[in-house]
Amino acid sequence: MHKELLEEAFNKAKEETRSDRVTHLSKYLSDFIVEDSNEPYGERILRDHYNKIIKNSNEKIYLREHAAESLSHYLGFADFTDFINTSTNDKTNKKSKSNSFVKSINSFL
Repeated sequence: MHKELLEEAFNKAKEETRSDRVTHLSKYLSDFIVEDSNEPYGERILRDHYNKIIKNSNEKIYLREHAAESLSHYLGFADFTDFINTSTNDKTNKKSKSNSFVKSINSFL
C-alpha cells in the first residue's frame, strides 16, 4: 500500500505545484512530511521510490511509519490505516460495480 500512497501523493503534488519535475515534487513532499511529523524524510528516497513506480518496477516500496502517516494526512486521511481502509473499500466497490455490469449485460443477451 505504500506504493499506492506515494503515487497518489505525487499526483496530488503535481496538481498543486503544476510541476512534473520529480525533484521538485520530492522536495515539496519531503517538506510537508517534516512540517507534519517534525521528523525528516529525505527527498532523495522519495524520488528514488517514485522513479521505481514510473518504471513499473516490481520492487516493494517501504516508507517509514512517520512518512506514511504524513503522506496520508497530505491526501486528507486521518492516518495510514484510514488510507488503507478507504483504498480497499474503493477497490471492492469497483469490482462490485463491474460484476454488476457484466451480469446485466449477460441477462440482456
